[in-house]
Amino acid sequence: RSLQSLGRPRRDVESMYDHALAVAPDSVLVLASYADWLRMVPREVYQAERLYRQALALSPRHLPSVRGMAAVCKATNDIDGAAKMYERALQVDPDHASTRYNY
Repeated sequence: RSLQSLGRPRRDVESMYDHALAVAPDSVLVLASYADWLRMVPREVYQAERLYRQALALSPRHLPSVRGMAAVCKATNDIDGAAKMYERALQVDPDHASTRYNY
């Protein structure tokens, strides 16, 4: 997101993330960051979901991925899925204010 907000074209941002994943395909941070960015790109929510799922398979308690997956569920009208992800996020960090607010 930050690269796009700095005026970088979408193709440059995608290229940077694709390169990062080629170098570190199991990086939870790269997967989650790319998913966060894709979630904000029109019509890319399902690609974001795929990346969040990969990140969560590697690190089930990675809070940014859990919260991102909750947001994807919410955006795709999967209310039950969103509730489960928010509950999971609260198990990871019960005091996370933003998670409590969104849940």
